Amino acid sequence: MTTIKRHVKIDASSDKVWAALADFGNIAIWNPAVRNSHLTSSETEGVGMSRECQLVPTGTVQELVTGWTEGKSLTVEIVDFKNVPAMRTAIAEFTLEPRGEQTDAFMTMNYEVGLGILGDGMNSMMMKRQFQKALTGLLAGLKHHVETGESVDRRSDIPMEAVLVS
Repeated sequence: MTTIKRHVKIDASSDKVWAALADFGNIAIWNPAVRNSHLTSSETEGVGMSRECQLVPTGTVQELVTGWTEGKSLTVEIVDFKNVPAMRTAIAEFTLEPRGEQTDAFMTMNYEVGLGILGDGMNSMMMKRQFQKALTGLLAGLKHHVETGESVDRRSDIPMEAVLVS
C-alpha cells in the first residue's frame, strides 16, 4: 500500500470549501486531471453517492463515497479503473479544519497496484510521482476554484506551490 499526503490553506470558510467537495458530480470544475465528471447515483449527498470521472489524458474511474461527515470529511473509494494501468485499489480522504475565514484542507490517498513485481516497479519508477503531482494539482485546483470561483483545467495557472506535503 502506498500513501500520499498533501494539504493546502484556502482563503475561504470551511463551508465554502465543503460546498465544492460536496458537489460531488462536478469535480471536473476544479480538478485539472479530470476532463469530465458526473453523478452516477440517485443519491446527491452522503455515503452511497457515486460518480464517473474521465481522466486527462486517458482513463475512466468510478468513485463511491464511503465516508461522509457533513462539513468536515469525505472518503472516496475508486471502485473501477478503465485504462488506468496496474491499479488495484485506491481510497482518498479529504479533511477540513476551519481556521476562521481560512480552511486547512488535507488529503490522504492510499492505493495499491497490481501486477506483482512489475506493478511495484511501475509504482516506484513513475506512478507514485504521477499521483503526487495529480494530488498537488487537485488541491491547488480546489484552492483556486474556491477562492476565485473560476473553473480549472490543465492549462490553468493554479497555485501548485501552495500545496504542501503533510
